[in-house]
Amino acid sequence: MDNQFIQAMYRQPEPEPPDETGRIEEHNRIVKSFEGAQGQADARAAFDFWYAEYNRLHTFDSHRMLQIAGGLAGVQEPWMRDVGHLTGQDREHLLQFRSKEKADPKLEDLRTKIWERQQNEARALADKQSAEQSRLGLSQPLLDQHRIERERQTTAFADDRARRIREYNESKRLAAELDQEEKQKTAEPGRELS
Repeated sequence: MDNQFIQAMYRQPEPEPPDETGRIEEHNRIVKSFEGAQGQADARAAFDFWYAEYNRLHTFDSHRMLQIAGGLAGVQEPWMRDVGHLTGQDREHLLQFRSKEKADPKLEDLRTKIWERQQNEARALADKQSAEQSRLGLSQPLLDQHRIERERQTTAFADDRARRIREYNESKRLAAELDQEEKQKTAEPGRELS
């Protein structure tokens, strides 16, 4: 998977002070851990989690985590001045969503399908914008319009993912309640339910 944003998150030792070498190596190890299928699935789930957290909290920390996850998931260019050097604690904090939800293969499959569809839609928008730039030439108003379109698409995608995941979790909760009610109806009268 060619992800330009995750590639942009790697730090090079040359522009950094020599005493930062250890921090740069740790940072790059953490970025590398989000490559591959599982790493990208984690990055996408982290982005969804931190998108919701940022909208709920509007804190510096939730903004920073959202920036990191967005860059790792390839949905937005990270503002490296806000991100800084990543540490092992950052990775644990970024993946905090894991402690909030149990592993659910159906949910992961749903997330993957949503992200794949949205990547195709993002590529279609990029192709449309490239064609417009070729046809109309590069101008600041056109570039601004394209940036706004991409930002709106990113926000709409995140909102759609959050809504679909909420709906999935709600339907799962309702199914569990119905299942529990059925068990209670079939239990013998006077017996304790376990």
